[in-house]
Amino acid sequence: MRSVLLGSLVAVSALAAVPALAQTKQFAGSVSSGQNQGGSTRCPTYAMKMDLTVTGSNIQATFQQEGRDQRNFAATAAADGTFVTEAIVGGGGKMKVTGKVTPTEVTVKLDGYCIFNFKLAPK
Repeated sequence: MRSVLLGSLVAVSALAAVPALAQTKQFAGSVSSGQNQGGSTRCPTYAMKMDLTVTGSNIQATFQQEGRDQRNFAATAAADGTFVTEAIVGGGGKMKVTGKVTPTEVTVKLDGYCIFNFKLAPK
């Protein structure tokens, strides 16, 4: 009887943890300007918005600079919430993407032709 009860408690505990790991959270935010990088002078005039979805450790995001095509990136968060990946931008260029996911906020840095620092809030 004890083993059945103990086994049931372990099974219920394991099943209760699964939805928390796969829970989907959405975040969004924007920046009104970027920082100049590598000789750029127009970055302070570039505004950008971002939408980001976290499902477990999987991260999917779209971002769009005003007047430009929408871009995206995907990443996998480490146990501490940090992630690193690349995003393809116009002309085949790349931006390094780094960030951190917490339960209340996501920070993302796009580093390429300009630097954009985002603090995304839950939707």
